[in-house]
Amino acid sequence: MTDLEDFGLTDEQKLIRRNVAELLARALPVEEIRRLDAASEFAHAAFDALAAAGCMTLPYDPAYGGMGGSRKDLVILVEALARRCAHLAMEIMGGAGYTMAHDVQRLFRDVRVGSIGGGTSDIHRNTIAKMMGL
Repeated sequence: MTDLEDFGLTDEQKLIRRNVAELLARALPVEEIRRLDAASEFAHAAFDALAAAGCMTLPYDPAYGGMGGSRKDLVILVEALARRCAHLAMEIMGGAGYTMAHDVQRLFRDVRVGSIGGGTSDIHRNTIAKMMGL
């Protein structure tokens, strides 16, 4: 990550981003994705690894077994997941992923731009609310 992409993040938020990326790299290597895709299977091991790391409880109050993360923490988690997905899609597609003929190049570009110029916390909150139908 560049300094620009880390702008305004706490050390804990930087750690969330780094740990999610490393966890997914271990739990879901490219070879496993290819195998799962060929078999039309869900990535249970990756989902279980994210759950074991506490990612599923990040936004919930500790009184209910959650980690008490903020909305920004959750956005950082989701952005790290999107980055990994976009990176893997490019890797799987090879050189073809960089061409305008495939949506993969747009996904990869959008994930990168979103983390750099995604706007203020209010913009992120409104975007997430719209996506959730709120």
